[in-house]
Amino acid sequence: MSKPVAEQRRQTTGPHLIPGLFVWAALLGAGTCAAEQSMPTVSINDSTYNLELADSPAAKRLLEMLPLELNLTELNGNEKYGALPQSLPVERFKPGTIHAGDVLLWQDDTLVIFYETFNSGYSYTALGKISDPDRLKAQIAPLGKLKIGIRP
Repeated sequence: MSKPVAEQRRQTTGPHLIPGLFVWAALLGAGTCAAEQSMPTVSINDSTYNLELADSPAAKRLLEMLPLELNLTELNGNEKYGALPQSLPVERFKPGTIHAGDVLLWQDDTLVIFYETFNSGYSYTALGKISDPDRLKAQIAPLGKLKIGIRP
């Protein structure tokens, strides 16, 4: 007597496949957790923002330099900039549109955090993007100078 079709399916897709799926899911979960744990944070006064790093040699080098404390100064009503303790690798590009929350490298040693979205013809190197650009703008736009901390 043959087994019902449902029973045959259970046997062909049964437990012998599930452990592989669990291992695969665990590996994906571990990768996700590791990525989340390695996401740096930017502290400004009492607020903390995630910094999603760009896939660039400059961003990788910045991560190696952490933790950092930087003094930033206002420029043009749309950005704060500050000198890094050492130069980073440069891969210049013209973004065209700079978005609020963008973190870019000017020249080879100046970190710039943008809190407005606007068009630009200047060249930068990608470092990353800060989470929650609206909250970022509300917090840093009114300040002329500020101190930030970047932590791994």
